[in-house]
Amino acid sequence: MDVSFCNFSIAESYPTSKKDEKNETVYDTRWHDITAWEGVAKKLEKYSKKGSLITISGRLEYDTYEKDGVNIKRAKIIADNAEISERKLN
Repeated sequence: MDVSFCNFSIAESYPTSKKDEKNETVYDTRWHDITAWEGVAKKLEKYSKKGSLITISGRLEYDTYEKDGVNIKRAKIIADNAEISERKLN
């Protein structure tokens, strides 16, 4: 049985109200762990590369693991769909 999947992280950047020393808007970045299965995984493998603009839709799941005797809960997104766009440079 051939099961395709991939795990990866996506960065989400958004503007804040802060300004840097050049008075330009400061962006914060959040990282999200993604798991994609079967067709979505194959699509990502075939058409995306590092730096691709990817829009993911899916559902949130939580993994729990133990570290140093403490239970850690970590969110991940299960990708039901992925849209890949060409990156446009300004």
